[in-house]
Amino acid sequence: MKYFIVVFVSLSLFACNTTNSSGEQTDVSNSEEVVDSKENFVRARYATATVYAAATDYRFITDDGEEIMIRVSHLETEGNPEITVNLIEVMEELDGPPGADPQLVGKYFKLHLDAEGKYTKIEKE
Repeated sequence: MKYFIVVFVSLSLFACNTTNSSGEQTDVSNSEEVVDSKENFVRARYATATVYAAATDYRFITDDGEEIMIRVSHLETEGNPEITVNLIEVMEELDGPPGADPQLVGKYFKLHLDAEGKYTKIEKE
């Protein structure tokens, strides 16, 4: 039981890391941002999802290699981005906690932003 707790805490701390593969903090302002007269979005590939009791963290990688993490609350729906497809794997097939849907990992998504830079919608291309 003691080892389970150590492993769980270690994995939790690792999952909360917001650095990219080079060890730098993630910054959306440097991402590939497409500005159109009607919409503002970042184009990125779906990488992983980590499901917690109160929220789910979705991670995306831009073509420049920058990581974008979007946290979606399970407690409050106001302020969460609209998600147009189910990004989590189907529960019937799982032995442990759910993660990213393997059929969607690596696929491109549009991560829509509002004027303040907050993510408003996650849409599969």
